[in-house]
Amino acid sequence: MLEDMECEVPYGKIHYKIIGEGRPVFILHSMGTDYRAMEAWLEPVFSKHEKFKRIYIDLPAHGKSTISKEFKGTDHYFLESAPFSSLESINVPALFLIGKQDWICGWEDQYEVFKKFTRASFNVLDGAGHMLHIEKREMANACVNNWLAAME
Repeated sequence: MLEDMECEVPYGKIHYKIIGEGRPVFILHSMGTDYRAMEAWLEPVFSKHEKFKRIYIDLPAHGKSTISKEFKGTDHYFLESAPFSSLESINVPALFLIGKQDWICGWEDQYEVFKKFTRASFNVLDGAGHMLHIEKREMANACVNNWLAAME
């Protein structure tokens, strides 16, 4: 299955692409890119783990996703807006993979989102910035492969 789709959200439209069948995995890209950066990196990784439906999401104002004038940024969206703001915890497996030297989306900021997830792994790669999948590809691939293997 290969589908390009979009859905309405409170502050605009979110574009996403679905590849494969099986257990759903939502994939968010780095700021300043779009879903295609993650697709190009992760599809070779997923070729070893075929039981997953990959849902590549364009963040607000990236790729084909749009925002309204009321949008205040992804921090506001993920921490202060419905449905996330009312959730005390999110009980789904998740992998947070972050570069320690990322000055755009600092790892400490992402830890605030991570704290809501009760079944998540939080990996901070030293020597990597915002494009850790390029800067530390082998280490990033190992983290993703290990996480996917645990989910199978």
